[in-house]
Amino acid sequence: MQGTTRWISDMKRLEPRPTPVAPNLRGIQHRLSQLNHLEQQIKLLEDELEELHNTDRASTVCRDVLMTVDSRPDAFLPSTIGPENAAWKQWLEKTTESRGCGCCL
Repeated sequence: MQGTTRWISDMKRLEPRPTPVAPNLRGIQHRLSQLNHLEQQIKLLEDELEELHNTDRASTVCRDVLMTVDSRPDAFLPSTIGPENAAWKQWLEKTTESRGCGCCL
């Protein structure tokens, strides 16, 4: 019996020990890169939030923009001085013909 236990203990000593695993540096660098990216996003969001707190109310700004836009004539709409050209009216007004589609441009 003693020989058997000695043989088992000798076998245990001869078993290969697991080699220590080196840390995965690529995974660590990837995680650090992700963390840095998230910190940058947080910083940008904090700056934007602070800027929003320091701006005027949106309704005030919108009212100012509307007043500025309404005070100027539209550059895309021609301003006619003098008599109107009847030939252009057909393109800008709805047709009264029953067979027409009734679309206006």
